[in-house]
Amino acid sequence: MVDEATALAMAGATTVVAAMATTAWDSTRDAVVRMFRSRDTAEQHTVQGQLTAHDHLVRQTEDTEQVRQILLPVWGQQLETFLNQHPDAAGDLSALISRTRHELPRAKQAWVVQNITASAPRSTALGTIHGNVIQHNHYGSPTEAASPATAPQGESDGQGQGQGQGADGGRTPEGSA
Repeated sequence: MVDEATALAMAGATTVVAAMATTAWDSTRDAVVRMFRSRDTAEQHTVQGQLTAHDHLVRQTEDTEQVRQILLPVWGQQLETFLNQHPDAAGDLSALISRTRHELPRAKQAWVVQNITASAPRSTALGTIHGNVIQHNHYGSPTEAASPATAPQGESDGQGQGQGQGADGGRTPEGSA
C-alpha cells in the first residue's frame, strides 16, 4: 500500500523535476532549499548543490525527458526520507507543489502527472495520466519479507494455492499457465 508520505513525495519529485530547465526553476529550487533548511536537516547543505547539478543535467542533454525520468525516483526517495523524518513538512511540500504547477510553462504542466492509487490489504492498483508508473514499496525489513512466518498463507513454500508455474518460472493464476 502506498502511504501518504510516499504519494506526496512522488508528487513533489515530479513537480521539482518538471520545473528543472524552465522559468519556474529558480523559485522552485529556492523553495525546496528553504524547506530543508527550515528543518535544520543534515542534507540542507547538499540539497542546493544536488538541485543545481540536476538542473544542469536536464539543460545540457538532448533528451530532457529521459533525464527527468532518471531523476524522478532519486528526488522521490529524497523527499520521502525527508517527510518521514519531518512529517510537519507535508504542508510546505504541498504548497510548493501547488505553487510550482501554476508557475510551470504550459508545455511542462502536462509532464506533471496525475497519479492514481487504489489499495487494499496485500494489493495495490497504480495508474497515471501523462507519465509512467513508478512503484516504490518497502514492507518491513528484508528478513521479515523472506520469513515463512510473515508470508501470506500458501506462499511460504513459493507455491501458492491455486497457482501454477508460468513459462518464465513465475506463478500464474490457476488455469492460465
